Amino acid sequence: MSTEGTYPIDTGTPVGQLRYLVGDTAATNIDAVAGVADYAIWSDDALIAALAISGDNQNRAAGSLYTLLASQYVQLGRSIKTDDLAIDTRHRGKDMLEIARSFYAQADAADGDAAAEFFDIVPLGGYAQPRVRSQGSPWPELGGW
Repeated sequence: MSTEGTYPIDTGTPVGQLRYLVGDTAATNIDAVAGVADYAIWSDDALIAALAISGDNQNRAAGSLYTLLASQYVQLGRSIKTDDLAIDTRHRGKDMLEIARSFYAQADAADGDAAAEFFDIVPLGGYAQPRVRSQGSPWPELGGW
């Protein structure tokens, strides 16, 4: 699997910012191509696709990437035991899914904050009914008693 991306990381672009957010910054330079490196987990194309799917929401894109990573760990998880060594990667998917949930929660909180600022209650002056009390019954001088 190719995980090529721009090197060094440009933090001024959404792809570079997402790469730092998900922690995929370890790169190995490709000798033949200048400005390109192999990253440990995701290619620039995968990051661009995640941003497009998430509507350019960085946290939601990170959640999508970690959900994908969790599904890969679940599919490829193995338990290997020898005489003095045991490796179990079957439960790693749960850890990645927890990370994804934290990114989704951050995205939901930011969306909630943005939605809270959307509506403003504006008092309209001059439209009050002076002859009706707040309880809904008419004033005594109007003969409503």
